[in-house]
Amino acid sequence: MHHAVIRFAFPIAALVWTAGCGPRQNTTENSKLEQISNRADCESVGGSWEKAGIARVEICIRPYADAGKACRDSDDCEGDCLFFDGSIPVGSEEDVRAAADLRWQTPPWSDVSGTCQRTDSQFGCRSIVEDGKLQPGICVD
Repeated sequence: MHHAVIRFAFPIAALVWTAGCGPRQNTTENSKLEQISNRADCESVGGSWEKAGIARVEICIRPYADAGKACRDSDDCEGDCLFFDGSIPVGSEEDVRAAADLRWQTPPWSDVSGTCQRTDSQFGCRSIVEDGKLQPGICVD
C-alpha cells in the first residue's frame, strides 16, 4: 500500500512542481500587450525579436509609449514603475549574473519616485515602485 501511494503521489507532485516552468513573456499584472510568438508579427508592431534570459528563449520585446515618464506607481505606466539608484544593473543576462554580488543602496519601503519601464522585457534586475514606496529588488533570468 505504501509503495502505491508513493508511485501515485510522486508524478502528481512532479507535475505540480513543473507547471510553472517554461518561457514566459511579460507576466506582470500591468502588461496590456498581447503575447506575440513570431518575428514578423513582432516587427510589424515595432518590437524586436530577441533571445532573452538564461534559457535564451526567443521573445518579442516591445517599447512602451510612456518609457521614461516620471511615476509613483505602476498604475501610472503601461509597464512597471521602476526605481534606479545606480546600485542595480538593468537589462542584460550579464547584468543579472552581476547583481548577485550587489547590495541595493536605497532600502525597501523608502519613499521614492520612479520612471516608467522602457520595454515589456521582464528579464534583468529591477526595483518596482508601488504607492510611492520602493519594493524589494528582484532579478529575473
